[in-house]
Amino acid sequence: SQVSEDFEEMQRNHRNGVIREVWAGNFQHEFILFSHTLRLAGAGAVVAIDTEFPGVLQENAWKESDERHYKAMKESVELLPVIQIAVAIGSSYGKCLGAWNFNLNYDLSRDFHTDAAVNFLLACGVDFQRHATEGIEPRSLGTMLQGSALSSCRWVTFAGMTDLLYLVQLMKQELPETLCDFEMLLEETCAGHHELRDQLPFGSLSSLARSHGVIRYGQAHTAGSDALVTLDLFFRISKSDDTHVESSKFDMEPLESKKHDPSNGSAAAVHLNPDGMAWTDRSAES
Repeated sequence: SQVSEDFEEMQRNHRNGVIREVWAGNFQHEFILFSHTLRLAGAGAVVAIDTEFPGVLQENAWKESDERHYKAMKESVELLPVIQIAVAIGSSYGKCLGAWNFNLNYDLSRDFHTDAAVNFLLACGVDFQRHATEGIEPRSLGTMLQGSALSSCRWVTFAGMTDLLYLVQLMKQELPETLCDFEMLLEETCAGHHELRDQLPFGSLSSLARSHGVIRYGQAHTAGSDALVTLDLFFRISKSDDTHVESSKFDMEPLESKKHDPSNGSAAAVHLNPDGMAWTDRSAES
């Protein structure tokens, strides 16, 4: 079948950094391939997650209490639709099996955004016109992800609290009101979560990748490329190629410990300029 042929070709080329771009037109075909790869990865599979989104609210919320930080991020995620969400799949023995960049329906003329974030993403090659006409409907992707083996995998992120919120929102349709409830929901939604920023508190994803000998494929600050780098970086610092990834790395920790200054070398810093807000933040007036 075509899926089998594509899968064999993908496995031959997985070390060439092939990132599979998914739009509405090839969504069904690519999701079959994605699901097949998740099943092949088997027990102990590791997936790296990254998203691109059109800005944030309250850029300094990370300095506040954990609960206020969560509520600010939740509000931002609910108001500003995700543009790209990528998943890079790896086996428990450190082999990258493939990376998928799901391009969501997003219309600049209709959806909230910040000018600064949009300009940055345009410079990185994000095709907003194509997202408006060929993007995947978020609810369709969420339903498919919810029914896949993604929940049986261990998730890796880099400064990825916002990534987690977007992914869980897609899969569950809504986010809990409190951080505690979100932590419980996350624990039910994946087999474990590892935050790379806790191990690597300084430097950007790109600079850390270079210093650890990880080769980047694709354009930085696009979700597919960043997810693939995150997975390779995790494997590089965790083990040699023939060593099993320790499950203890994915023990659930309170997300309070995962707050990071988004300007501290994180790719997310490009999203945090509020000058181009497309709406008025009334909370700033109180």
